[in-house]
Amino acid sequence: MKYKYLAAWATENSYPKAVFKRIDKYEDQYRIIFRKRNTFLQINLASEDSFCFFTDEDLLPRQEANDLSVISTHLSSARLNKIEISKMDRIIHFLFEKIDIYNQKQNYSLIVELIPRYQNIILVDSFNMIIDCKKKISFAENRHRQIIPGVEYQAPDVEYENIVEQISFPIKKEGKKIVENCSDGFQKVNDLFNHIYYREIFYLRYEKKRADAVRKVNKQIKKLSKKIQKLQVELASAEKVTEWKQKAELLKGNYNQLKPGMDKIKVLNYYEENFPEIEILLLPELSVQQNIDKY
Repeated sequence: MKYKYLAAWATENSYPKAVFKRIDKYEDQYRIIFRKRNTFLQINLASEDSFCFFTDEDLLPRQEANDLSVISTHLSSARLNKIEISKMDRIIHFLFEKIDIYNQKQNYSLIVELIPRYQNIILVDSFNMIIDCKKKISFAENRHRQIIPGVEYQAPDVEYENIVEQISFPIKKEGKKIVENCSDGFQKVNDLFNHIYYREIFYLRYEKKRADAVRKVNKQIKKLSKKIQKLQVELASAEKVTEWKQKAELLKGNYNQLKPGMDKIKVLNYYEENFPEIEILLLPELSVQQNIDKY
């Protein structure tokens, strides 16, 4: 997401005054729930586009954010007093304050880095020391910057040109671009972000998952249909077993009447009432015993 829209969002919501309750997640979506609030803060770390927004839409299945459990513990009952954005890059600071068990005021900054491919959530204390983070990075992975608990937080050193521009409302998303000064757009960046995620990113992901599920089911149907056809052939053959076995026994009972080269023989079927006469086909190229064995 462009810096100017993130900056405008931070300005819109700069003083939220909300009390932290817990964090949950779904895939790359994190939700901070506040006490006595119907709206929650959704941190969207999607690769398609990254941003934060306040919303009351709850369409995503949620689970406990175990990867942020330490952060959640530290922020328990903390008050979110202010939202700021870095002047250098797409990094938003959520400033929390709480009174600890020793009746001392503690300040925390929840840093949400919304830089493409480097998205992260980091909690630092009042001394700018990292308490915990979603994605831990050591010098072995990045020789310029490490993000691990116990070290001082340093903003990423990236070549990003921060252009501060005014936004002409209303705004909306058209294709891959955000269009300003349009008659049917949004008057707030938060509403635009909510729309982009739930009406575009989430919708497209849902459609892809639905298509994948349908494709998987159709593949199973095709596989099972072939199996059914095979079983139907085997079943038909199995149903003939009794008939074939009876004909073999009838041929044995009329062994003396069988001659090499015969292609059929009529015999009395003593397996049925009144012994009706039936015709048993033979293969003339086989011997008498081979015909019996075949049946």
